[in-house]
Amino acid sequence: MARSLTCSFALAGVASLPGALVSQTQIAVPAQAAVAEGHQTLALPFGYAGFRTQLVVDPAAISPGGAVLNGIRFRVDRYGAPSTASVVQNVTVRLSHTTRTLALVSTTFANNETETPVIVYQGSVSVPGYSDRPAGARPWAIEVLFPTPFVYTAAQGRLLIDIEAAGTNPPGPGGTVPTCFVDAAEPGGSAGNFGEQGGGATVANDLRLRVTTSTGGSPITLSLGNTVDFVSTLILPPRPGVFAIGTSALATPVDLTAIGAPHNSLFIAPEVIVPLNWSPSLIGSFASVPLAVPSNPALLDALLYGQSAIFDPTANQLGLLVCEPVEVRIGDPNEPSLVRQVDATDFAATAGAIVNFGSFSAPRYAAAVFQLDGIFY
Repeated sequence: MARSLTCSFALAGVASLPGALVSQTQIAVPAQAAVAEGHQTLALPFGYAGFRTQLVVDPAAISPGGAVLNGIRFRVDRYGAPSTASVVQNVTVRLSHTTRTLALVSTTFANNETETPVIVYQGSVSVPGYSDRPAGARPWAIEVLFPTPFVYTAAQGRLLIDIEAAGTNPPGPGGTVPTCFVDAAEPGGSAGNFGEQGGGATVANDLRLRVTTSTGGSPITLSLGNTVDFVSTLILPPRPGVFAIGTSALATPVDLTAIGAPHNSLFIAPEVIVPLNWSPSLIGSFASVPLAVPSNPALLDALLYGQSAIFDPTANQLGLLVCEPVEVRIGDPNEPSLVRQVDATDFAATAGAIVNFGSFSAPRYAAAVFQLDGIFY
C-alpha cells in the first residue's frame, strides 16, 4: 500500500532565463540545464568517431534579439560513468540561420539549410572521462570555441548548429559502441540516480530506487501539479526499511564504514523519513512513497533528493544496506520544446533521424543540452 508523504520543500535553485543584457556571456539550452542533469542521455554528438548532428534551436531558447556567438559546450552524462576520456578528430562545426520551423525540421540534412552555413570550427574535440557519479550536473567540459564569432539574428529565423566528425566507426558484434554519452533533455522535469549502490559483506543488495508518476514518469509529468512517486524495489523477500527525502545532497557523502556498514554511504541530507510498506510485485516487492507537488510557480526547478535503506542483520555489523540515491528536478508541465536534433552515425550521410523518445503520434522530442558562449541581446 502506498504511503502518502506531505512535506514542504524549499526552492533549491532556479535557472536564469535568457535575458536582454549584453553583458551576459553564457546561456544554457534548455535554461534548466544550468540547474541540474537532464532526464535523457544520447550518444551524439561526440560519442562516435564518425557522425553528423544538426540542432535546430528556436530563438526563445537563446535571446530575443540575437547574439554574437563564440563557442558551444556540451557535457558528459552522469549515466555513463565510469567513462574514459577520448578525443574526437576531424570535427567541423557550421552555424547558420534557418527558416525551417521546428515542426518542419527535416530528416534530410540539406533541407534544414536555408542559407549558406559558416564554418566556425575545425579540429579535434576532447571529451573528459569520469569515475564518479556526483549529484548535480557535470561541468560544460566538452568545449568547442570558435576562432571567429558568428552573429545570430533572431529575426532571421532559428539557429542551425551542424556538427560532423569525419571518422570511421569500428564495427562491433552488436554495432559500434559509443565512446561517451552526453547529457540530454526533453521538456518537463528530470530524475536520475547518482552516487553508488551500497553493498553487503554476506548478502546481495538488490534494493533499487526509481522515480515515476501515475501517468508513466515521462519528464513532462515530473512537474508542478502532479504526484511524483519514489518507488523502492526488492527482488529478494522484503525486509524492514525506510525512505528519506530532502532538498539537498551532501557535498561529501557520509561513509558508514565507521559504524559497521562498509561499502554503504549516505548521499542526501534527510528532512523527512518514512517506513517502507512493501507490496508484492511480479518479480519481488515494491514500496511507493508518493509526493504531491503543489502548482506553485515558486517550486519550479526545485531539487529533491531521495535514498532508501533496508535493515538486514546478516548484511554487516550495523545490519544496514542503502541504495543508489535519486535526484529529481520539478519542471514546468507546459514547457515548450525549443530544439530539434537530427542524428546520423555516418558523417557522409544525407539524412538522419530526429531524436524522439515517444512515437510519431505522441512525440517526445529531446536533444543534447548545451551552453552557448557569447554576447546576448
